[in-house]
Amino acid sequence: MGLNLMDWLDRCSKERLQSITKILYIEAPGQTVGYMKNKIADYLLDSKKLDKILQTLEPNLRETLRHFALIGEKRIGGRYGVYLETLGILHEGVMPDDLFELMQHALLDVTTRFDDVIIAHQPSPFLNLVLYVSVLLNCDMKLKYNTPKNRSNSHTKIMEKSMIYTDQNLSHIFKYMLQKGFYEIYEGEMICNSTKVQQWFDPGSQASEIREFYNFLLRRRNAENLNGFLEKLSTWQNSIDDWVLVDVLLSSLSGAASIEKIESFGLIRFHSHEGKMYAQLTPEAWLLTKDDYPLVWREKQMLLSADYDLLIPYTFDPFIIAMALKYADLSSNDVFLVFDIYKVVEKTEPSTCVQNFVKEVIERTVKVPNVVDYEFQRILSA
Repeated sequence: MGLNLMDWLDRCSKERLQSITKILYIEAPGQTVGYMKNKIADYLLDSKKLDKILQTLEPNLRETLRHFALIGEKRIGGRYGVYLETLGILHEGVMPDDLFELMQHALLDVTTRFDDVIIAHQPSPFLNLVLYVSVLLNCDMKLKYNTPKNRSNSHTKIMEKSMIYTDQNLSHIFKYMLQKGFYEIYEGEMICNSTKVQQWFDPGSQASEIREFYNFLLRRRNAENLNGFLEKLSTWQNSIDDWVLVDVLLSSLSGAASIEKIESFGLIRFHSHEGKMYAQLTPEAWLLTKDDYPLVWREKQMLLSADYDLLIPYTFDPFIIAMALKYADLSSNDVFLVFDIYKVVEKTEPSTCVQNFVKEVIERTVKVPNVVDYEFQRILSA
């Protein structure tokens, strides 16, 4: 990370500060150093004033700045660099970080929205973790764990029981489950620690649980360089529906990484449009980077049939999915997670937890069929 504008102004002499205020027509009565620094920073970091400055630049310089903004280059030399120094936009040939980001906003169409993007239907690594933990909790199979081959076979059994048939993160996820104490190895077998699992299914902070898991996964796969990319994307993406031009993010990606590898973590989506590549945070990444519950998770996205089939998108709140796994049977894992919730309405004396689950289903389902709604109201009034 470089320095922000005020950091650079702290290094300026009084004479230079006076020169910048004069060129920018900033009134600084008294000419005290502290006052001039604040006035210059306020002026240059005002998006409207900066835009006016950019509009007065000669076309070639403006195009040069646009190119540098696109590639993330903050160093400018030659006569253009000298001129920008006089304006206080450059300091020792370098543009301050906060001023550079403001300039990118002014010169580039960085964010946009698309109406026709098809979201890939595949579960995220964190959702797979939720599925595996749920299967382990309710598992009635013997899971041998005394040799590498048996460990691999046990992992595969749980994966297939989750109706997942390939997962490049499988071994990493089970390593994380072991680290969290979700299972123990006793006499060569994998034994679920149900107490730990039940506590985890009702976390105090969803963001911290998701963050902890992905930090672990990024370390295990030597991909911690993606953290800077995620943070930069989060800075640019102000709405869950925004797509951000990838070119302005590349400078934050230390080391090489293919789009396929980045997508495999389930945190970033990519979309190509008219020869340009755009990126977007997934809802999980939104929660992780902004510590803000995604509004899209509050929307009515679940579908419910009169046959008590509950369909939940892969991109929905994984902890709501965890709740469904606790009270219903997973019957399909293809495009949607499909749950048979009939056993919920069979309960003659439903618990408070079951009632809470029914409330969540009603709140998040597009339409509850009349026959199902009748049973739900019976449960809620019990």
